[in-house]
Amino acid sequence: MIRNTPTLPPIIPPDAHSSRYHDHRSPYAFSTQSTPPILPGRPQPPLFSPPSASSSTRAPPSTQSSASRPRDSLTGPYHPQYHAELPRSHPRDSIQLAPPSGPSRFGSSPLPWPSTVSDAGPVSLTKKDKTQPESIPKPVSDRSDRSDFSLSTLTAGILSGGSPAPSSRKQQLIDALDALGDRDEVDVFADSYFESLVATGTSTPLLRSELATAIDEVFDLRIMSDAIRYDDTTFHKVALIHMVFALGRLMSAEQRVNDAKSRQSFSIVQQCLVLGNFFTCTSILSLQTLSLMTTFLGYSDISGGNEQSHQLRGMALRLMVAMGLHRDAHNEQMSAADLNQRRRVFWDIYSCDVFSSRALSRPNGISLNQFDSRFPEEFFSPEGIYDLKRCELVLLAGKVLEEHLRIRPEPYPTIVDLWQRIGLFEESIPYELRCRPAAQAQVSRHTTPDAAASYTPATSRKDMGLAFKQHSLMLNSCLAIFTLLRPYFVDALYTHPHEPLHSEYGDAYLAVVERCVMLIAMLDHLHSLFPRSSTRQLHFWSCIFPAAMCLATIPILSPENPLASLAIHHLDTAIKLLQQVQDLVPQQSLRDSLPWLLHLQSRAEVRAKKPSKSSPYESSHQTLDSGLEDWRRRLVQLGRHVSPSGRPDSAGGPQAALSQRDEKSKPPGRLPLHEPHNQIQSYGPGRNGQILDVVRTFPAEMLEQIFGAEYV
Repeated sequence: MIRNTPTLPPIIPPDAHSSRYHDHRSPYAFSTQSTPPILPGRPQPPLFSPPSASSSTRAPPSTQSSASRPRDSLTGPYHPQYHAELPRSHPRDSIQLAPPSGPSRFGSSPLPWPSTVSDAGPVSLTKKDKTQPESIPKPVSDRSDRSDFSLSTLTAGILSGGSPAPSSRKQQLIDALDALGDRDEVDVFADSYFESLVATGTSTPLLRSELATAIDEVFDLRIMSDAIRYDDTTFHKVALIHMVFALGRLMSAEQRVNDAKSRQSFSIVQQCLVLGNFFTCTSILSLQTLSLMTTFLGYSDISGGNEQSHQLRGMALRLMVAMGLHRDAHNEQMSAADLNQRRRVFWDIYSCDVFSSRALSRPNGISLNQFDSRFPEEFFSPEGIYDLKRCELVLLAGKVLEEHLRIRPEPYPTIVDLWQRIGLFEESIPYELRCRPAAQAQVSRHTTPDAAASYTPATSRKDMGLAFKQHSLMLNSCLAIFTLLRPYFVDALYTHPHEPLHSEYGDAYLAVVERCVMLIAMLDHLHSLFPRSSTRQLHFWSCIFPAAMCLATIPILSPENPLASLAIHHLDTAIKLLQQVQDLVPQQSLRDSLPWLLHLQSRAEVRAKKPSKSSPYESSHQTLDSGLEDWRRRLVQLGRHVSPSGRPDSAGGPQAALSQRDEKSKPPGRLPLHEPHNQIQSYGPGRNGQILDVVRTFPAEMLEQIFGAEYV
C-alpha cells in the first residue's frame, strides 16, 4: 500500500449508458461498469484480508472467479502518471513526465510535438540497376545515410497541395514502372514478403491473390509506354508494388541488413503516393501502402523510424476513418469481396496501431466503443484462425492500453478482472497455435514439464510460419499482462523489498516475473530454431530489454530473494541473445540495449557477493498465502540449474564478456526519465526497447538503487 497518498477528489463514474464495442462473433466484449467514488477523508479498506492458517491453495488468476476478489475504491499501486502530484518530500515524486500543453497536474511544460522531418529534397526516380545482388550477404550495412530516408517527400507533397503537369506526371509514372526491374525479381521479393510477414502473422493488409492481380496490371502498363492511361489509383497501385518489393528485400535473410535498394524503393513509394494525391483521393490501395510503410519504418534502421512509423500510422488511421472503414458497411451494391477487403484493412491498421501504441506507451487512435467493423469472413476458415485469435487479443490489448494510460487507475479488482479475461483468452487458443516454451515457463498453469508438453504441440523447424505464429500470439498475450501488472510489481518491490509476497499485490509481482521469464524463453527458443530469420522480426526483440530489466531489479534490490537466481539466469540469457545478434538486427536501438543490460548484470553480481547477516526470508514469521508460496516455489525450480553464485555452471557466455568489459560496454549516458519538451527524440536503448516506458514505471529512488545515482 502506498503511504502518504494525498486525498483525492471524487472520481466521476463513467456514463452507464455509454456504448461498448460488441461483435456478435467474438466472446470478448466489454461492458461499462460504474466505479464507486473515492470519498475524501474516508479510510479505505484493505484489498485482501490477512490469510488464515487454513487457507487453501489459491488458483492462478487466469482461472479464479472474479467474484472471489473483494471490490473497493482503491486506486491501485504506484503509477507514474497518477502519483506525479505526490508531495515533493515523497521519494517517488522525482520523476518528471511529459505533460499536455498548458498548465496541468504534471506541470507547466508544453506537450512535445514531432520535430521537423529531414530537409532532404525529394528523391528522384531512376531506372532499375541491373546488377545482381551479392551472393554472400554482408551482416552490417553502411549506416552513414540513415537520416536520408525520412518522410520528407511524403510530407512535402501533402503540404504543397499541388500536382505536377500532366506531361511530367506521366513521365514520372513511366520512371516508377521502369524502376521495378524484372518481373522475376519482383515475384521473388513478393514471396519473401509473404513468407516473412504474412505467413508469420505480422502483417495482413492484402491477400496474395490481390497482389498478384496488381502486379499483372502494373507490368501490363509498362508495355503500353507512351500510350499509357492512368489515374490516381494507378500511382497507388505502383506504390503498393514498390512497397511490397521494399519489405521483401528488408525482411529477406539472404539480403544485406538494411538493404539500400529497399530504402530506394521506399522513397519511390512516397513520390508515387504524392503523385496520386492520396491525401485527397484515398483508396484501399493507398491505405494498404501506408500500412506497409509503417511496418517498413519500424523494422528498418531509418533515423527516427519508429517515431515516423507511429505518426504515419496515425495518418493512415485518420484516412481509414474518413473512408468509413471503422463502420461495418451493409450495402447491397458492395460485393462480398470488397466488404471483406475493407474489414481486413481496418483490422490490420487498427491492430498495428494498438501494438505500436503499447510499445511507445501512448494512446491509440480509436477507442473500443467507436467502431463496429466485423471480422472478415476468411478469419473463420481453418486457415484464418490465427488472424481471428490475433484480433480477439487486440481487443483485450486495447483495453489494457486504456488502463495502462489512465491518469487515475481503476481499483485493483478491476485490473484483476481484465487479467483473468486475458487468461481465458489463452485457454481458448487452439491446440495447434499453442507455444510449448511459454507453457513450460508458465508454472502457475502447468505444474510439471510433462503437463506443459501434453498441452502444447512441439515446435517444428519445417514450418517456420506456424512456429512464428505460435510464439507471436503468446508473446502479445504476455506483453498485455506484463504492461497491465508492471506498476503493481514495482509497488510490491518498493513497499516490501524483503518479501514482496507480503504486499497485497503479491500475485501481480509473481505474474510479472513469470511473464518476463516466458518472454525471454520464447525468444531464446525461436532464435535457436531460426537464427537468421528471427533477427528480422522486430516485435520479438523489442520486449527483451523491459523483461530483462524487471528481472534484474530483483537481485539488485533484494539479493536474498529466492527468485534472484532465476532472475540472474534469464538476465544472462537475454544478454547472450543480444550479443549473438549484434551484427544481424537492423535496429540500432536494440544494439544499444546491450550496454545497459551488462551494467545491470554487473550490479547484480556485486550485490550477490555482499554478505548478509541474516536472510529476511528466514527470519520473517508472517504467514504467506499458500497459493502464492507454492507458485513461487515452482518458479524457483526453473532456476535450479543455476549455480549458488547466480552464474550458469557452464563456462563462457555472458560471463566471459563480463570479464572483458571495456569502455564500449558502459551505459551511453543517463537514463531518459522524461521526454524533451520541444522535440521528439529516440533514446539509446530506444523506443523499440521501451526504455522510456519501463523506467517511468519505477520511482527515482528505486532507479538510483538499480542503475546507480550517476546514471539517473
